[in-house]
Amino acid sequence: MRRATINDEPRFAPEDTWAFRLIWLMVGVTVLATVVTYARLPPALTYDFTVSGLHGGLSRSITYLGFPVALIALGALAIRGADRIGLIAAVLCLTALPFAGSDLEAHAYDLPAVLGAALAAWLTTRGPAQRPVGLTAFRIAVLIALAALALPWLIAMWGAYAQDLPLVGHVIRARQPTPGDPRHVSVHLGLHEGLFGAQLAAAAVLATLRPRTRPVTFLWSLLFVYGLAVALQDGWHEQIVKRGLTDTQLPEVLHPTVGLPWLVLVACALAVQVAWFGGASPAAERASAR
Repeated sequence: MRRATINDEPRFAPEDTWAFRLIWLMVGVTVLATVVTYARLPPALTYDFTVSGLHGGLSRSITYLGFPVALIALGALAIRGADRIGLIAAVLCLTALPFAGSDLEAHAYDLPAVLGAALAAWLTTRGPAQRPVGLTAFRIAVLIALAALALPWLIAMWGAYAQDLPLVGHVIRARQPTPGDPRHVSVHLGLHEGLFGAQLAAAAVLATLRPRTRPVTFLWSLLFVYGLAVALQDGWHEQIVKRGLTDTQLPEVLHPTVGLPWLVLVACALAVQVAWFGGASPAAERASAR
């Protein structure tokens, strides 16, 4: 059988299925950890959350699927293409954006985004999978660096403090009280915005292993830069500011605003697109337009 070239390669190929299976595995493990952690811990040990037991675990998982998972799902659907079911899934995911991060407890308005994310996961994990040649040593190193950045939040996600573990407990600040507010620990148990940012950045690294159209590469470049900025801001606050090393905070970019931080964010996304993720070649543009 003749090997497909970039001119007749489908927009969503086995390499994409492989990458998105990894992405959705990351999401699935996070959902499992969230259900377990929020079900067994009293809400006072987490952050801005009051629901206990299994109900609490499911509630926090639902809001996690609204943010950041709905953003990952929208990026996945942009790669896959706009058939009828894909458009339905995208519209469902878009309903999460007005409420992203507004309340950590689930409400009825969160359910459409959950359904949209589930549809996106189903659409992007079916069929044969093949390891992409684009998974270079550099990309693997970036993924490892993101995992290291997210380590305090990964431990907290499972309901533990870094001090509960050997080695990392001597490096990571977690159980220590927050300076000026000793009622709160430096890294609360449960989910963190920094973890969400690291997951968005990791998903962008995996989603861009093959050439894409320029609008798609810009979308994923923006998700990468946005996620990295959110993770760095959260990590800087918890591990640097709360150690008393400096009072300087990194800019808050969690919610999009018109201002210098987001102008810099967009400029950095354009730089990432050009220098790393790249614009697709004309052949890729023709292939993806089919």
